[in-house]
Amino acid sequence: MILTSLLLTTSTLFASAPVVNASSTALAISPPVSVATLGGTFTVSVSVTDVLNLNAYDITVNFDASQLSYVSSNLPAPWTNALFQKLPSSVREVAFIVGGGSVSVPAGSTSTLVNYTFRMNLSGQSLLTMSPSGLFASGNPIAHAVATGLVKSAGPKPFIRLDSAAPTSPTVDFTKGQSSVDLIASIHTVAGNTSGTGFMAYRMISLSGTVFVITSASFTIPANSHTTSTTTFSLDPLPDTFVGTAALFFSSDGVTFQLLGVVQLSSSIQVIV
Repeated sequence: MILTSLLLTTSTLFASAPVVNASSTALAISPPVSVATLGGTFTVSVSVTDVLNLNAYDITVNFDASQLSYVSSNLPAPWTNALFQKLPSSVREVAFIVGGGSVSVPAGSTSTLVNYTFRMNLSGQSLLTMSPSGLFASGNPIAHAVATGLVKSAGPKPFIRLDSAAPTSPTVDFTKGQSSVDLIASIHTVAGNTSGTGFMAYRMISLSGTVFVITSASFTIPANSHTTSTTTFSLDPLPDTFVGTAALFFSSDGVTFQLLGVVQLSSSIQVIV
């Protein structure tokens, strides 16, 4: 009953209730700037400052799904989850305090509302924004400002971006009882940088649980260009349906390779005999 009441309240309060609290109330991503290693995770908090009698909130955090992926979240005391929504590029948390309690935070201090853990999947930087966001005191919206967070990958920003990776339609050799699929990766390089050598690694998992790791031969990546890498994937006996990931590695000296990006394959591979 409490949950139903809260959800109904958060859907109507913005239009019907008076605004309360000081205009200096603010939401922020903490820390404001995060640094994460490629493939590693990092945690940020949504915090509030200068607020009176806060007892419910409805906050959506938006992120760049091409660079980041959601891992997990948790609520500190005294907050209780009422609704959680995970979309491709956002996470929404609706929470309240059981038993009629509330939180007041003086100016200059902060209180954490929710913690989020993300994974850095692509080098570069990405903004973390909050929109829409709602803070409530006994059913009344609280006017507040919102600050944007930023996450950056550790180390120098590479000049190569893995745009996509996807399998083509499979071809089947009925004579040999083999199937083959071309895995095509789309790679973009930025103008003004030197060329180098790259290779793609694919990890494919069949529905039966078999894991295959396929690494393509090295290929040249010229500067200021758009490049595709094609890897032929063959199996005997015929596979069923596969899903997997693709990873791009790059070397400017041909000796030391650096992982630059990981993407999910955009479709599965299905062989029909």
